[in-house]
Amino acid sequence: MDESGESWIAIVSESLGAPVAGLTLIVSLFAAYPLVLVHRTYLHGKSPPLQHIYFIVTGFSIEYYNFGNHVIHSFICIAVVYAILYIWGGTAIGVAATFVFAFPYLFISYLIFSTDEYDINWTTPHCVLTLRLIALAFDLKDGQKPDKDRSSDQKLAALEKLPSLLELLGNCFFVGGCMIGPQYSTKRYLDFVSGEFADKNGSPPKSVNAAMKRAAQGLLFITIYQTAMPYFPDEKLLNGELLQTSFWWRLLYIGLWGKVQIYKYIASWVISEGSCILAGMTYNGKDEQGHDKWDGCKNVSIRQYELRTSFQGIIDSFNINTNKWALCYVYKRLRFAGNKLISQSVTLLFLAAWHGHYTGYYHAFMLEFFVMYCENRFVVLVTRNATLNKIFYKTPALQPFVVAFCFLWAHLLTGYTFLSFGLLTWTRSVAAFRLLYYIPHIVWFGWPLYSILLFAIFPPTKKEKETGATQKVDPRTVPEESNTKKEQ
Repeated sequence: MDESGESWIAIVSESLGAPVAGLTLIVSLFAAYPLVLVHRTYLHGKSPPLQHIYFIVTGFSIEYYNFGNHVIHSFICIAVVYAILYIWGGTAIGVAATFVFAFPYLFISYLIFSTDEYDINWTTPHCVLTLRLIALAFDLKDGQKPDKDRSSDQKLAALEKLPSLLELLGNCFFVGGCMIGPQYSTKRYLDFVSGEFADKNGSPPKSVNAAMKRAAQGLLFITIYQTAMPYFPDEKLLNGELLQTSFWWRLLYIGLWGKVQIYKYIASWVISEGSCILAGMTYNGKDEQGHDKWDGCKNVSIRQYELRTSFQGIIDSFNINTNKWALCYVYKRLRFAGNKLISQSVTLLFLAAWHGHYTGYYHAFMLEFFVMYCENRFVVLVTRNATLNKIFYKTPALQPFVVAFCFLWAHLLTGYTFLSFGLLTWTRSVAAFRLLYYIPHIVWFGWPLYSILLFAIFPPTKKEKETGATQKVDPRTVPEESNTKKEQ
């Protein structure tokens, strides 16, 4: 970053009370819009090499503006992975070598460059790049299979040959996704550059309105975050001040704190996604009414996040593309283990390590495992027992109370599950957990013990025993805006 750039960012940062690195990142995400607009106006439909060069130059410039010479790490990893795949191609050795190089490179970088605070440094875009390079190795391997042997996901992303180095660099530095994502396949990028998503007459796609809507949503959420953040500082969770308040206020505070913290992620995701929509890369066919869909790189469903009444619904609503990535390239690749719990555990462990080395990440994903297991088994209990089923689903007078309870339970305790993720270290996390006397931990971790009693008191009805019918999804949840795959 040059001195003039640093000075005006610092001035604005001080006036807003926002960290310089965070504000610089947001400015960079919005800067992608005019850069993509230049591409739409002058380079759309031109030769792919020219487009690759443009994206390399603009993406590199954005990263250099943020992280200076540390951008060299991106070039190192891209070059090494390209050499690996050039030598071994779409083989198991190529996949293993890519993973063994790229992932430890990221993790060791976390150990070296991280501090005790939430860091925005060169590892921020590098974690996105790491997944992109690992996916490239898998996609190249999938491309060597006959089409009939590929899964539906693999058919969308498989590559029959290694892209050129210029194509790979263009994909990795594409200005709409190089900083924080979203994740998208190399094939989608190559289809975009070759004009697959263009309008019928070959002109740029009519995605401007959808892009501006996403940009406006991002601006709204970053405004909400910046406005609310001073009222929900981390320090209140740690300094004992909240211990002087009631239990219910502490529960509400933690729930609102978590929501405010997640808003900063939602803001950055939708801003970044908007630039991808503006480029036209996110085209995803047409809906039932024949309208174009621009959700091919969708990373958050705002309506679903705000209105869902279950943890599963909330989890499914954000970081969608990263969850899809984990589903396609980790979870499904572990089918040989023959055990869903093993696949889920390894996937969550991978995601924790991908985020960094802090104990808070590992605890947060372990907690997610127990929360989801507890919730899923509770749904089985309710749907199989006639009495509970009637109370939860078939008594109209009770439905408003049931929905309200489920909504508050999920949204308030999402903040609790996010505590260790946001506070990073175990010492800080424990101080926050004490505010609620570890009661949520006891509820979720104790499920294997007290669920035995619950299933004995509320056994499955005879009819449902015979049919084996179980309801896996809460029917009261709000319909999704688009079809998204579950993380697990």
